[in-house]
Amino acid sequence: LFFGSASGLGLAPDWSFSLGQGAAQLGSALAGLGDLNEDGYDDFIVSAPNLNYYTYPDYGGAWVFYGSESGPADTYDWQAVGERQYSLFGSSVAGAGDVNGDGYLDVIIGARGYDSEFVADIGAAYIYYGSESGLASCRDIARAGQRSRRIRPGPGLNALAPFRALGVKPCRY
Repeated sequence: LFFGSASGLGLAPDWSFSLGQGAAQLGSALAGLGDLNEDGYDDFIVSAPNLNYYTYPDYGGAWVFYGSESGPADTYDWQAVGERQYSLFGSSVAGAGDVNGDGYLDVIIGARGYDSEFVADIGAAYIYYGSESGLASCRDIARAGQRSRRIRPGPGLNALAPFRALGVKPCRY
């Protein structure tokens, strides 16, 4: 991460994050999320869709870092890992606005390699809802071809335009 200044960007990064796992493709997708924790500093998400989970390949993962006056911390503030091998969880990430209309920003994470019971690489999109204490560890999931409860329209629904026709399996808290 290169911090901006009145004189422009420096030649060396001001901050970096590493997983220590070769071929995880850390940084394949990243996005600014706005101010998730409402501290006055913008936050961001970075993913590694080819992250191996123990000995299982390509589960994928995503990490959120909160901004601060001195920049992000050396360790992540939130993380999620895909639910199946070869799902490529984190192949896309984005701030989703306030999808459920509760006043907190939400995050959406794609898994383009997700396999359903009968169809390979059908893909999935996971929505993690923001709250007063940060992003939830539980998520709602939209999978192609599934019918279930729809997302309640909120101000950030336009961020989900490609998934409007998909159902969402509600989080179990």
